[in-house]
Amino acid sequence: MKDVSSRERLAFLGLLGTVILFAAVPSLVLIEKGTSYYRFLTGWEPGVLKQMSVDYVPHTDSLQDAELPEIEFVEFKIQDPKAKSVKIAGDFNGWRGDGYPLVSDRGTWRLIIPLPPGTYRYGFLVDDRWTIDPNSKETEMRNGREVSLREVVLQ
Repeated sequence: MKDVSSRERLAFLGLLGTVILFAAVPSLVLIEKGTSYYRFLTGWEPGVLKQMSVDYVPHTDSLQDAELPEIEFVEFKIQDPKAKSVKIAGDFNGWRGDGYPLVSDRGTWRLIIPLPPGTYRYGFLVDDRWTIDPNSKETEMRNGREVSLREVVLQ
């Protein structure tokens, strides 16, 4: 019979120790850690739910009593053929940093948003860089940043 070298013995003991370690760790812990790692890799992690409050809404006898708000479909567009992504942020979406994405059509980025009449402040995020609307005739300063103004009236 052949003598086992100390190197082979050490490799065998290392393998045996690894098997014992994995057998000793409950599978539930491994599954939980694997799921957590997968969520980290894919960028999907459920957020914390916030408590919701419900305001009292008076009861109506029929749907005909309810008035629907009048809205106008407003097109926002910007010309930038080199842009990789364009989003819009403003009063109408709570100035969300991720904005609403615009769709490119040969370098012209467009988005149609239904809005009730009023004055709206907004700006574009062109490749995550703040830009005012070059087609807007009016601008103003909001929190130290120049924003575009758009007046929405019913047609």
